[in-house]
Amino acid sequence: MDILIGILTLLLGLAVATMGLRLWFWMLPILGFMVGFSLGTILVYQLAGDGILETVLSWIVGFIAGVAFALASWLWWYLGVIIAAGTAGAALATALAASFGAEANWLLLIIAITGAAVFSIAALLLRLPIYLVIVNTAIAGGLAVVTGLLLIFDRLDLRFLGSGYAFAIIDNSPGWWLLWAIVAGVGIYLQLRETAVVGLPDDRFVPASHAIRR
Repeated sequence: MDILIGILTLLLGLAVATMGLRLWFWMLPILGFMVGFSLGTILVYQLAGDGILETVLSWIVGFIAGVAFALASWLWWYLGVIIAAGTAGAALATALAASFGAEANWLLLIIAITGAAVFSIAALLLRLPIYLVIVNTAIAGGLAVVTGLLLIFDRLDLRFLGSGYAFAIIDNSPGWWLLWAIVAGVGIYLQLRETAVVGLPDDRFVPASHAIRR
C-alpha cells in the first residue's frame, strides 16, 4: 500500500510541479480531491487516534472530503489557487517549526493551520493569480514528489503523515529538503516559460468549465 500510494504521489507531484500552469484547470478536481482526502484522513487521525488509512472511517471521511473539495474547486476555479497556497503554507510552516525542534503533533497541527491560513488569505487578497499558481504548485508538487519517494523507499510510513508531510521529510534527512527545493525550483522555471502562451481569466469567481472555454 505504501509503495502504491508513493508512486501515485510521486507522479502527481511531478505533474503539479512542472505543468501546474498549463494543466491548471484540468488538475483542479484532482488537486482538490487530493487535499480534501488528506485533510479528511488527518482529521480522523487527530480526533480518533486511528492510523492514516488504517480504518474504514478514515477512508470514508477522506473520500467525502476529497469529493467536496474537488467539486468546490471546479465550481470556483480560484479556490484551487487558495488550496494550493494553503498547502504550500502549511508545508513551509511545519517545516520551519520542525527545524527549530517542534515535535508535538498538536503543535505542528496548529502551526500547519496557521501557515495555511496566512497563505490562503494572501492568495485571496493578491491579484497575481498566474504567479501564485506557479509558485504554490511548484512548492506543493515538490513536496509531493519527496513524500512519494519517501514512501517508495520505505523511509516513511503512512501512519506518520498525520504529523505533517514536511515534518516527516525533515525527520529523515536534510537532503530531502534540498531535493524539495530543487524540484520546486525546476518547476517554477519550467512554468515561467509557459506564461507567454498560457493565461488565466480575470474573473476569479467563474467555474473552471467557463474558464477553459475562453
